[in-house]
Amino acid sequence: MVAGSFINNHNLPAQPYYSKYGGVVLYEWTAEFSTGVLIQSAHVQTLVATPNPTSGAIALKGLLPHASLSVFDAWGRLVLEERSTAATALLDMSGQVPGLYTISERTGSGTRTARVLLLPE
Repeated sequence: MVAGSFINNHNLPAQPYYSKYGGVVLYEWTAEFSTGVLIQSAHVQTLVATPNPTSGAIALKGLLPHASLSVFDAWGRLVLEERSTAATALLDMSGQVPGLYTISERTGSGTRTARVLLLPE
């Protein structure tokens, strides 16, 4: 938000502008950060983590072979890293602090993510 103020300078000598009105006006501006690049979502397979929420092991489905899997906690710290060998992988999250985790799959063609809520054991 931007605030603009107008000063009533009616009858004041040597002013650069003349105004009989005074007050405050608030302007709101929303930034647009889109890239304009279209994503063909018909060919993009989603990364599925089950069960969600969980208190231990997570099964990941829809993986691409030889993808790098990274698990990050809510603060963005890397807590687990593995390499997938098949379309399904099992991640053992037991011993981790309960909270929200982001699982990232990186391949040569891009990155896909899934979020998982880890419950207390």
